[in-house]
Amino acid sequence: MDVAKSMVDALDLEDVEVQGSLSVRPFNVGQRVPKIAKILQLDKIHEAITAIKAKGNLNLLANWSDFGYATLDQLEAMARVLEARNRFRLVQFTLDWIDGVEWQIKDVVHPFTDVCDYTKQEYMNAVKGMCLGEVRLGPEWSLGCSLVDFRENLWLHTSSIISAMLALQQMYANVGVVNPSYHDFAGLSVKKKTAAGFGAMDISNDRIIAVICLDHHWVAYMLDKRTQVCYTFDPLQLKANLANVKSSVQNVIEPQVGMQNKITYKEIDWCKQRDNSSCGVWCLVVLELLLSESQWADSLYKVQPYLRMRYLYKAIAVQETEVAHDED
Repeated sequence: MDVAKSMVDALDLEDVEVQGSLSVRPFNVGQRVPKIAKILQLDKIHEAITAIKAKGNLNLLANWSDFGYATLDQLEAMARVLEARNRFRLVQFTLDWIDGVEWQIKDVVHPFTDVCDYTKQEYMNAVKGMCLGEVRLGPEWSLGCSLVDFRENLWLHTSSIISAMLALQQMYANVGVVNPSYHDFAGLSVKKKTAAGFGAMDISNDRIIAVICLDHHWVAYMLDKRTQVCYTFDPLQLKANLANVKSSVQNVIEPQVGMQNKITYKEIDWCKQRDNSSCGVWCLVVLELLLSESQWADSLYKVQPYLRMRYLYKAIAVQETEVAHDED
């Protein structure tokens, strides 16, 4: 990241706020390609890119009376610079957060003690080395920089949830991961196909884990095929949400693993979120406790920042593996 940031900073483009209206026109006879010394707002850039492409002639110029001219290539380059700057800022926010994270080791219980002795510098190095661009996670594409939403009390996005579940799959044997995106589709056949996208329904998987989103709120379940028990969890402990989870498993998962009407459902009631944004974190925590057959401890509430930092570290490692596979 440091090298990429240095290259972007070396461009030394001054930010300017453009107020004038956009016009799109061809080059004048003999007009040279404009030189760019300043960079305008991202929304203006996107407006101009869209306008040029709508004309069907990619050789047109965008023009603002208070900025000047820019080609399509220059506009796209400016957009990439601004996006890179924003990603670097997010990384710096994350590094600053890690530097301030505090927790008591005595409050951390198994299985979350595995990285207790890591230094903050090790966590920071992982963040500095993470891929900030596109990463392919099985059938899904995401931005590596989206993992920084593990910091502070931010709500986790789908890519963070998927990466963390894939980390759990690497840590525990014979675990299948359900693609959370399946719940967004209406058609049952599409739901089933999407849910199985990461190989969750493979016969070798003894346990299947999932975290799905119900109206911007994460809920989770783990189906243990060996015991024919499905554990359902809602961080808000709402019966309606738990009913939705059960229905989702019955309609989408049970038929694919040949266990229709054979599953006993058990609700997890020993964890409840205490804010408006940590639902995803507690879903991951509960799933890992189930996978490791460990006991819940209320002291885990005190170490949520550590838990976030731990899952961030493990999610980055998963994405590094996926990037390496793509390069091969």
